[in-house]
Amino acid sequence: MAAKLGDLMPDGNPLGKCINDDWPPGNTQRGAQILKTLASTGHIRHDMLMDDQHIGRLIGKGGEVYKQMRSVTGCNIWCLDTCEPPGFPAELRLVVLVGLPVQVAGAIGMIVEIVKKTMRFQGEIPLEAGDLFAKSMAPHM
Repeated sequence: MAAKLGDLMPDGNPLGKCINDDWPPGNTQRGAQILKTLASTGHIRHDMLMDDQHIGRLIGKGGEVYKQMRSVTGCNIWCLDTCEPPGFPAELRLVVLVGLPVQVAGAIGMIVEIVKKTMRFQGEIPLEAGDLFAKSMAPHM
């Protein structure tokens, strides 16, 4: 079944949740890109707030994770990693997703899994069965 506006997503929010549609401002490069992409027929915007420590995992070395998410889902993704959105704590960052509902839903699912895996490896949430093998294969620091 195709995702539709208002469906509950793995991030706990309805599809199409926009935290602040005026940020980033349209007179900035990223803001203008978001507005231009959003103008495409059928495209929606979905905002995700996350701790700044997780943004690097979403981007990946050389942008590899970011590029893979875009390639797999077809969703446009902006990780606004240089400052917090207005009215939010300094450690939070905004990830803006724009695309067709099914593309945005796919990107949300991938982002939630990346963040959950990072949190499990950092001991913030319990490991799951499949994580034990992956953690044993992870490089030790």
